[in-house]
Amino acid sequence: MASTFECSRNDVINNCGVLFAAVMVWWLASPWPDIVIGSLMVLIFLRSALRVMIEAAPQLRAT
Repeated sequence: MASTFECSRNDVINNCGVLFAAVMVWWLASPWPDIVIGSLMVLIFLRSALRVMIEAAPQLRAT
């Protein structure tokens, strides 16, 4: 259940981030907004993946 929430939340963050980065790249005529937003999204996804793995570890050990 936690994984479903994390994935759904990440999808929303990803979609909003892509739209925001696209507008900023167009407005500033620079690739940096895309690089910054992409890096932030990577950190968010890694944090979510670690959370899911930490929550799943006790269940994996039990089996």
